[in-house]
Amino acid sequence: MRLWAWILPSLLLSHALAHDQQRAPEIFHVSEGHLFILTCSPADQQTNVTWSREGRSLGVEAPEQSGSLGVEVQEGRLWFRPVRSTHSGVYTCHYRTQGGEYQAQMELSVSRGLCPFAAERRALARGVTNNVPCKLYHLYHSLNLSSSKNIRWMKGCAPQHRPGAPLRVDEWGGLWLPEVSSEDRGTYTCFIDVSVGGQNYSATWSVEVTVNNKSVFVDPTVVYPRDQVIQVELGGSVELPCLADLGYSEDDHTDMYWLLNHTHTDDHPGLSDSWHFVQEERRVQGVSTLLISEVHHAHLNVPIMCKVQTLVGEDQGCLWLTPVDPSAFHRALGCSVGLSLVLLLLAACVYCCRVELVLVYRNQRMRFSKHYVADEKLFDAVVSCLHCSGLVPPDLSLFSLQLLPQRLEQQWGYRLYIRGRDDCPGEAVHDALSEVVKRSRRLLLLLCASRPQAALQMSEELHPLCYEQRVGLYEALMHKEPRIILIEISGPVDYSCLPESVQYLRRTQGALQWRPRSRLGFLCTERIFWNSLHYHMPPMPSGRSHPGPRSFSPSSSVVVESELVKSKSQRSCLS
Repeated sequence: MRLWAWILPSLLLSHALAHDQQRAPEIFHVSEGHLFILTCSPADQQTNVTWSREGRSLGVEAPEQSGSLGVEVQEGRLWFRPVRSTHSGVYTCHYRTQGGEYQAQMELSVSRGLCPFAAERRALARGVTNNVPCKLYHLYHSLNLSSSKNIRWMKGCAPQHRPGAPLRVDEWGGLWLPEVSSEDRGTYTCFIDVSVGGQNYSATWSVEVTVNNKSVFVDPTVVYPRDQVIQVELGGSVELPCLADLGYSEDDHTDMYWLLNHTHTDDHPGLSDSWHFVQEERRVQGVSTLLISEVHHAHLNVPIMCKVQTLVGEDQGCLWLTPVDPSAFHRALGCSVGLSLVLLLLAACVYCCRVELVLVYRNQRMRFSKHYVADEKLFDAVVSCLHCSGLVPPDLSLFSLQLLPQRLEQQWGYRLYIRGRDDCPGEAVHDALSEVVKRSRRLLLLLCASRPQAALQMSEELHPLCYEQRVGLYEALMHKEPRIILIEISGPVDYSCLPESVQYLRRTQGALQWRPRSRLGFLCTERIFWNSLHYHMPPMPSGRSHPGPRSFSPSSSVVVESELVKSKSQRSCLS
């Protein structure tokens, strides 16, 4: 008995090894022109592996035979760089273990097409996301020859154009097919681009994919409601929806129903429910609706559950009904109306006080800003008058020679050129006036209310004062500089008797109106006038525009000196 105990295991092991050596060789399908590496799987990648083909040794022991076939043996693996049609055949790997010497056979089938025949079959479940692995990836990745970025897939040996969700290749080179359908049947081939010894190769592997049409059931999930609170009115009606994800196929055994305070809604009068299937992006959803015809106190602050049951499992979602708070509604309405009124009032205040706000902003900016305006202007404004006769009206003379300089020059720091005050005897009138207008930033055109028709009888000999008006109007209309400010003195002006250019300015930008204080009646009207005039003047006076005296080249035969020298000379002419 002891002898049989030793002999019987040895006989069984010998029979198993003999059966292993006599089994049919594993077939590998490859395409001609691609890289292929044949491994001796039973040897567990040992380096003491030898190879032979049809009884002829390959590798180090027979370099001439290996060279004629175009194969190499490296670390127990057989390398085909690349595969040729003559490589088709049965290869045998010989390896040694502690139990003795063994061998394994593998058959290599080489085809001439771009994609090889399918080496395996893989069945995928319909309606779910499946993975098709690339078996070559693990071999080439273990040799540091491949990464998922160098892997691409083809279906039917052609680029894939699959409708629906896009395909994805994972970090292991596997192809993910989302929500598999019958259209995904076919032969898939993965291509791996590698570099060996400075030469670029590609390796291929094909697999036949079939689709199992049997339904795949998953656990149902209630998407909505999930502990929601809904406000309702007592005595009113309400519809409560319920949405559940049921998987990839419809099942007659699926049921959806509602529970009110853990009792079926069929036991409560005035409650009715219904449900149906909905197909949403290859997934099946169940939609149920609970109708409460009249909300009572018994429906409030109790759990209302939507339940779904399938052959696989069940799930439920819950919601609560609470009464609407009338005071909260009125508070919200009052806050909305109050906020709207406040915003409307604020907008009206900003619109009415826009001039004052701009002036405050300018004042603060001029006080704290250290920047200067880099322009070539000498004066902030030129003051020009239109009156009917050689005698200046008292109101016009008072405004142009006293009130206007007092406000603009003394109080606000502007530099004015007033015709009749700043003229120097003996200078060329036309050239001087043209130069002054071009070097000014504004033109204040004072229009007298009495007999404006006389302003139309202007000529260069009798009324040289009108020359700067013509120059200013031309520059303003053609070059947008200087800007013209129309000021009506002592009453309305008949613009029909004035040139078309003045009428155009009146229509497009309007005019400021100044009345003597005795006729105003209210001081606020006078303040509005001066604020409006200040608003239309340059934001920063020329005295703050430049840090010091500055000279510029003349544009005519008149030589205009620096700003300070010119101002002093004009004051000396008046004295």
